[in-house]
Amino acid sequence: MKVHVIEGHLVHEHPGHAAPWILLHGFTGSPMSFAALRQRLPKTTGTVALTLPGHGPLPLARAEQSFDDAVDALARVLRAYAPAPMLGYSLGGRLAMGLLRRHPHLISRLVAIAAHPGLHDRAAAQRRRQADQRLAAGLRQNGREAFMATWQDLPLFASQRQLPPALLEAQRRVRRQHDAGQLAAALEQLSLGGMPTNAPATSRAHQPVDLLVGAKDHKFVALNQELARGSPRCRLHIVEDVGHNVLLEAPGAVARLMVERRRLRS
Repeated sequence: MKVHVIEGHLVHEHPGHAAPWILLHGFTGSPMSFAALRQRLPKTTGTVALTLPGHGPLPLARAEQSFDDAVDALARVLRAYAPAPMLGYSLGGRLAMGLLRRHPHLISRLVAIAAHPGLHDRAAAQRRRQADQRLAAGLRQNGREAFMATWQDLPLFASQRQLPPALLEAQRRVRRQHDAGQLAAALEQLSLGGMPTNAPATSRAHQPVDLLVGAKDHKFVALNQELARGSPRCRLHIVEDVGHNVLLEAPGAVARLMVERRRLRS
């Protein structure tokens, strides 16, 4: 594995025989969030895992940066690998859809796991921005540990309570690496409420798009069903018996889809 920094993003490269998969983790994750997935991929499969804004060694430049600023910064890093297949989980999936919207030439195919395509209603977007601002303020005031305890108890992650304790402890170790102030800035910059909708560009994409969700994640099943409906290039995959974080709960299912997609022509 090669680890280096490109424009403030910590990059973990695992070489392979073909264009590597670009991996974008979720909020509070890191390139190490893909360790179980990589163990299940063929040895010949290359991957490049990036740290997202607020999660890496260098601080965010300005708290007022926009979601699309983050997308464009990722694009500058990814030019060296393009075009490449991409996989993003949750926040990483939203950023991947943003890349598909603004820099489609960088992506040969996309696997988006539990990714929200965007809010159409302005009032709903405003409420989400305000909610994320309150979360960010609480994170700065109360610290990382208190925030993580509250975050893990969200109903969105209820299915993880059945996972082995060692797996949950590995997730906590990843989260403990982060700085509270930087995570708060990421909440503000990358808020779903401030994100332009990615739905039209995703639905009209020329590249194959796979939407992967857990069957217990009812909200995101519905969102992705709507996104896939009527789109010839989007395929919906529902993984039984898991919730929002399919990457954590069922890495084997994610690996099988990646291998299958690598074998198919775009």
